[in-house]
Amino acid sequence: MDDHTGPVTVELWAVAAPLPRPVVTPAGTFDTYHHLVVRALNGDGVAGSGLAAGVTAGEIERCIERALALLGATGPGLAGLVDVEAIEDAGSVTPADRWSRWAACALSTAGWDLRARRAGVACADLWGRRPGAHALDAYASGFFLSTDLDGLEAEARRYREAGFRTVKARVGMALDDDLERLAVVRRHFPGSLDVAVDAVEAWDVDEALAFVAAAGPLRWVEDPVPYADFGSLVSRLPAGAAVVAAGESLTDRSELLALRTRDGIDAVLLDVQQVGGPARFLRAAEELAAAGARIGAHVFTPVSTQLLACIDEPLPVEVFDWSDALFTAAPAPGADGRLPVSGPGVGTELDLAAIGRLGALVHTEVR
Repeated sequence: MDDHTGPVTVELWAVAAPLPRPVVTPAGTFDTYHHLVVRALNGDGVAGSGLAAGVTAGEIERCIERALALLGATGPGLAGLVDVEAIEDAGSVTPADRWSRWAACALSTAGWDLRARRAGVACADLWGRRPGAHALDAYASGFFLSTDLDGLEAEARRYREAGFRTVKARVGMALDDDLERLAVVRRHFPGSLDVAVDAVEAWDVDEALAFVAAAGPLRWVEDPVPYADFGSLVSRLPAGAAVVAAGESLTDRSELLALRTRDGIDAVLLDVQQVGGPARFLRAAEELAAAGARIGAHVFTPVSTQLLACIDEPLPVEVFDWSDALFTAAPAPGADGRLPVSGPGVGTELDLAAIGRLGALVHTEVR
């Protein structure tokens, strides 16, 4: 791809998107999702974008610091943005921390998005889309612990009416409470693989085993115990028990691979932000698939959809709505419950009016 298109203007925005209502998880209570939004514009007015996101403003402040350092060390134009993952991975420009990887992901994704839009194709077409991967199974991610039973009923009905065939619910309360809440969701999603659950490491091994035994068939049980206990849990699961999924919080490919080779995790969920960008996501996915793991993605629905279209037999795409306020139209499944893998770029458009209202431009430069 020819990236010699003249100067590229790069904008960094800090944007705080309020959630419709506070949500409670075992990891804490959140009412705002904070973003670094990167826009990359060429002289023809074509713009690409990339995101990083966290639950505190401080995380995004550190992410912006890392982004500025990376911009100062990368080459000019579009090629420099696309290459920022390699610059960050070398470890000589920014600290080897998660915020450096978040910044590299946002910058690199903006470069890839601009490159694909210039070519009039989806990012998946540049990354190696699998033949026939024009739409992917998807699941709605919600049902937080702050939602009461009536709210769960309404939420499940809303997802079913929106076309979803699969959902993921949060668990991590007392066993009887979790089972009661799960039963409400299953009224609308009764199939054996219609519901996944996420415990956010809330249980010990015995508690996780008790839930798995009582809950019946599930698509997967995500992060049921602290990561140090995965090997013990998997070794004690009975044959035919629910699949265990994990990986979204890890940044290092060797740690991700160990989930499969050491702990026996069958489903590995990669977070494009945590691993540091699309190229590193795809490298990690290739290594994990070769070791026999099924690959999924974590949040960042637009870019995750493009990435999973490049992977054999991916897990369903997580449709997570905390960033929806930034888009003119949020990602949504079709009538068949599947999410289109569409372009140009990552297939979504930023709502510039909303970004201006919710955020502030913190840096701009011409490269």
